Amino acid sequence: MSKQQVPTIPLKLYHDLEPLICDLKIIVDILFDQAQDKLTTRGAITLSGDEAERIYFLAAMAADKGEELKKVYYSEETP
Repeated sequence: MSKQQVPTIPLKLYHDLEPLICDLKIIVDILFDQAQDKLTTRGAITLSGDEAERIYFLAAMAADKGEELKKVYYSEETP
């Protein structure tokens, strides 16, 4: 059984991605907290306009940061 080779990623790439990864992690944590507080009840769920807007905003930010992360990752050449 042969060992699978993992491509080497330049250290610069990790440093470029670190702030995006941290931002995305924080946004997703907040989004899950909001979802847990508001969406884990049984039965009908009622959200105020502000609560729904906040959850949508966080989801959109997470999606944007994910796209940004993907662009940075794939813009760098790996050996």
